[in-house]
Amino acid sequence: MRDNLKSKAFLDELIAENNTGIKKLSDLLDKSPDASIEDKMRWAFAKNMEYQEKIVAMYTRGDVIADINIVYLEFLDDFWALVDIAHKDIGYVKENYAYSLDKYYRIMAWAILFNVDLERRKEFVEDLDFFGQQKPGDIMLSKAGLIDRQSVDRLGGKSAFEPLLQALETENSGQQEVAISQFLKNWYPTLRKMNVAWIDNHKSKHDTYFGYWCFEAAAAVKVLGLDPDVFKNTPYFPYDLVSRS
Repeated sequence: MRDNLKSKAFLDELIAENNTGIKKLSDLLDKSPDASIEDKMRWAFAKNMEYQEKIVAMYTRGDVIADINIVYLEFLDDFWALVDIAHKDIGYVKENYAYSLDKYYRIMAWAILFNVDLERRKEFVEDLDFFGQQKPGDIMLSKAGLIDRQSVDRLGGKSAFEPLLQALETENSGQQEVAISQFLKNWYPTLRKMNVAWIDNHKSKHDTYFGYWCFEAAAAVKVLGLDPDVFKNTPYFPYDLVSRS
């Protein structure tokens, strides 16, 4: 276990429910080739969310990174299936299915943190642009060698993500560490103010908690070449996703 907010048994059950949801939604998509774009996108996007929650829950439960990496590969295949559907009506999808900031940063960071073939990660990042772009994400992806285009000048959720941008725009490692520490300190409280859906889920009677992890901070530490030990005991920092890579 990488945190103690919920028991292993709780996370076992949650992940089993994720697996059930993934199968149910896969069956719907496979058996409904003539369904509307609205239905297909609703099912495919829900399935994508099931995969995201499963990966975070596996990390929270304490699963070894190699096992999580296998599920991440499944997530990539699922993401590309989602993109295939999205391209059938780009206008509708862009209007209704852009990733929220927390989800954008989560899966952007995974492209940097998980061990996947470089060309496959580049392909993923190219398709991720379809669902959203942010300046800190673009800078990290550029430093990781995953994009070669100019970064967008866009910073959503400024109160939450400005310290992350400051860390990425300075060359001074001491200032980088200070900025990332500040980012981690403010990350959860500022996301709460932004009414992010999963905030305080460990208190919910609906048993929807899957973990609180600032993957984008770990991605920044990796691309900046900082020592992850500096942040090892900092809340929300997924230390071993950086230390083992």
